[in-house]
Amino acid sequence: MNIPNIRLISQQLTDPQFSNVHELVSWMGMLQAQDYKMMRWATGIRIKHPSMKEFRKAYSSGAVIRTHLFRCTWQLVAAEDVRWMLNLCSDKNKRAINGYTAYRGRIISEKEYGHANELIHRALSGQESMKKD
Repeated sequence: MNIPNIRLISQQLTDPQFSNVHELVSWMGMLQAQDYKMMRWATGIRIKHPSMKEFRKAYSSGAVIRTHLFRCTWQLVAAEDVRWMLNLCSDKNKRAINGYTAYRGRIISEKEYGHANELIHRALSGQESMKKD
């Protein structure tokens, strides 16, 4: 068993199996990438025929979404997976946020979380994607 080779293959870094960004991200579950350029690079090195145009199409159409799910960093996730992943992470994320704000003398109520979620929902409604390059 050659663990480094298994890791390279499973991370799609040698002999990529996917032809487009959405397929890759969906299969991997998520890709961590701190900024837009690194998202392009992280996906480009893992698909058969990398294309800036194809990445932009998947990202701008909302087929893949850049969001904070785990920890305080960005992940690229397939759009159809965001809801269940957010539900999976929400309690842990709330505890982390509450710990951070409590340390600074503030607690966020469930009502405030609900209001923030409503504002985000309204901002995203009717949009294909919200991004900052």
